[in-house]
Amino acid sequence: MERTTLFVDVIVPLAVPQKYTYRVPVELNDEVDLGKRVLVQFGKSKFYSAIVSKVHDKAPTEYVAKYIDSVIDDKPIVLEKQLTFWDWMSYYYMCGPGEVMNAALPSALKLSSVANIQLNPDFNFEESDHSQFSDKEHLIIDALHHNDTLSFEDVSKILKLNPFTKR
Repeated sequence: MERTTLFVDVIVPLAVPQKYTYRVPVELNDEVDLGKRVLVQFGKSKFYSAIVSKVHDKAPTEYVAKYIDSVIDDKPIVLEKQLTFWDWMSYYYMCGPGEVMNAALPSALKLSSVANIQLNPDFNFEESDHSQFSDKEHLIIDALHHNDTLSFEDVSKILKLNPFTKR
């Protein structure tokens, strides 16, 4: 049984003048949806969480579409009506859709490979149930005890992973 090749137009959280089209890996066809965040590579080495603004089956003609890396959300975090409003705001205020997205979304929903993580000041590792953490989480907690913050790039090096990938 042949599966349809899907593409998504996404809003990246950058001051760029347009949305970009990415290809959806066939195994993610059922997960991708309007208003969900997806992880995309933008440029040679930066990763960003982008919002899906359209799902379709038309490949871009100006460039070869990169694949999305993963789908972050189980359910959409932005409604179609909000995306329509963002488009109007982008047009009316003559700014890029990513600038509107940055203003509209709380910072916790915007991930990028240049973001940093830190331990919650109220977290006390000694008083926590150590068994609730995986080996990888223990490595990160240990590293955060030695450094106030870590970039996602630092975390990926510690865990020997590609940033943000589930694979």
